[in-house]
Amino acid sequence: EGEEASPNKPLHQGRNTTSPGEVHRLSLFFAQLLLRGRRTNNPFVGQLPFSRVDMGNPPFPFFKKFVTTNQAVREFLAEFFGTFILYIFGGASFAHYIFTDNKDVFAVTFCWGVGVMLGIQTGAGVSGGHVNPIVTTSFASVGKLPWRKVPHYLLGQHLGAFLAAAILYFNYIDLLDKFDGGARQIFGTNGTGILLSTYPHPDVHLSVCVFDTIICSGLLMFTIMVILDERNANTTKGMHAFLIGIMVVALCWAFGSNCMAAVNPARDFPPRVLSALVGYGAETFSYRQFWWIPLFVPHLGGFIGTWLYVLFVGMHIPKPRRDGDEKEVVNLLPLAPRADGDSMEIIKVKIKESSEPQVMITELKGCREGQKPSRQDRPNEENTALHI
Repeated sequence: EGEEASPNKPLHQGRNTTSPGEVHRLSLFFAQLLLRGRRTNNPFVGQLPFSRVDMGNPPFPFFKKFVTTNQAVREFLAEFFGTFILYIFGGASFAHYIFTDNKDVFAVTFCWGVGVMLGIQTGAGVSGGHVNPIVTTSFASVGKLPWRKVPHYLLGQHLGAFLAAAILYFNYIDLLDKFDGGARQIFGTNGTGILLSTYPHPDVHLSVCVFDTIICSGLLMFTIMVILDERNANTTKGMHAFLIGIMVVALCWAFGSNCMAAVNPARDFPPRVLSALVGYGAETFSYRQFWWIPLFVPHLGGFIGTWLYVLFVGMHIPKPRRDGDEKEVVNLLPLAPRADGDSMEIIKVKIKESSEPQVMITELKGCREGQKPSRQDRPNEENTALHI
């Protein structure tokens, strides 16, 4: 105590200091104490925030026995809950439209777009977040998904939409009863059919509905292929769901008049079955015999849109160069004079593109055919940098 520190003398010199081993033991003790959370019953005390926790590990050891390693089950669950999220947001927007005085169609289309975005995000890391049967079958048609995966993808999508429709229906059953007096009907003054499924405009012919559905589903798949193609715009993966959601908003806003932009069979058929079970009756299927159009036609439109992109855009995009690709360059720079005073000129070189590009001389002016340039004929480091 009382010593002054000097530039050549550390402040702690001459004092009692803790050895490195003791520091290590103390650090380990406090780390264990923190992680165990001994002074509280909260199992999360002392753990890292959820943003930094491996979410693949369950928070309690008890749940580890339920972790599945079956990829098909994982994909089924991802599509199930992804489609559930999609429908619960989109369908609820129709409930707000029907039961309130706010008849904002854009708000409905916006909610569907957000539902699509969140649904894709739900399953993106496991199944790819298709949340639409036509995405699954269209991807399979161009080799982006094995056909053997299609059944459990479609099963998850349809069951997820059915559960979402059931929850939505019973959540709004009081307002439904007040609105129609308990007598369910699709159209009319008290019609609420659009709450669960899609229906055509009364003045639109079914043939027009078929054409409209092909256009909408074709545009959907064409633009999805554009967004996902890494060789095209090379969109960041984190932006895929957002861009597809925005595209769905535009699609529903632009093409919703004829038959409600019916481009998702899972969003339409399972809720239609539920409609028949909860009081709407057989009219949900018999009304203008429309039911088969949103179930089958979107697949046709999806195939068309997908293959139009592949055949007329995707297959014509040049492949990106990767590490190790060689590129031939002609007539570059003259070499520095040799020791004997003769000058030589590079005729051809190959540049190997990588993180550290390499220049390989393949032909020199003055070398006989088949003769490799000698070491002294090769460019020095300064010249090599100029070439690159």
